[in-house]
Amino acid sequence: MSGGPEITLAKVEIPVTPDDSKRVVDALVDLFSPVTEVMGTLGDQVRLYRIRSVLRVLNETKALAEAAGLKLKRPPLRFLAPFLEEASLNDDNDSKDDELVSLWANLLLQASEDDGRAKRLMVDVLSRLTARDAQNLEMIVRNSRTDAYSINQLVDVAFQFERTDVNGILGEIQKTMEEDEALEKIVAEFEGHGITVISAGFYAFGEDNVYDVALPNEFFPDEDDLSLHALAALGLIKFPVVLGGPHKGGELNIILAIVTALGADFFLSTHDPSLRKAGSTLPPYEPDLSLIPRRHPVEEKEVERTKQLND
Repeated sequence: MSGGPEITLAKVEIPVTPDDSKRVVDALVDLFSPVTEVMGTLGDQVRLYRIRSVLRVLNETKALAEAAGLKLKRPPLRFLAPFLEEASLNDDNDSKDDELVSLWANLLLQASEDDGRAKRLMVDVLSRLTARDAQNLEMIVRNSRTDAYSINQLVDVAFQFERTDVNGILGEIQKTMEEDEALEKIVAEFEGHGITVISAGFYAFGEDNVYDVALPNEFFPDEDDLSLHALAALGLIKFPVVLGGPHKGGELNIILAIVTALGADFFLSTHDPSLRKAGSTLPPYEPDLSLIPRRHPVEEKEVERTKQLND
């Protein structure tokens, strides 16, 4: 390809033309007002980035702003420069990155509307997420098994858990209910507070060494453990939170995932700004079941065995 210099970035040859740089500068000028002289300098820096991906995010941000009737102002350069650099790394040809583009666009929208939302930390966190990580975080925040709850609840979830009498809840449930009913009660008790139950079961030490009664979570198969650990490493969730104790010669085992205060703020920073309004509710997440990986055959067998026991 001709028409401009070849720029080497991280050992990747990226042809960039003057027209590419002009398109990015024009998009920035069109997006933010008032225009300042710093836009030209920023445009020169953007020539190092993947132009098409940056434009995709900027265009998505503009569409969101127009739909909401917002007039945006340029966020601080300490936010905007790293934002453009990291947003440019989305794969423009990968449909799986569509969800990430939406998160980038909402993050820029909110930073452009409110200087207080222009946090470099949010850029760093988002740059480290895969599309599957983002989907898992959304499933934890907007649990599909609970009714819609308020944003204030979301922000307080981690602290609510600290105030919960976990041992008292588990003790009373175990003493008064059959195992299958107890598990349903346990899940309802925790998830009513916005805490996600990844798995729960009464484990019997028999020759098969399998759960006698269990409620597997089909939305978080074993393949997602690494993703959940990544979310925990970024400080967005607490995982794994392991609870349980002895039960009739076996044990009760519960694994939870809990959104943190940082996770709640990150979610709100990368989604519809209207969610931040007082009293707004968060609808339950409705995952595309076609995207959920099937369980391993051994797990399928255990699920069928559990179903037979419950029947």
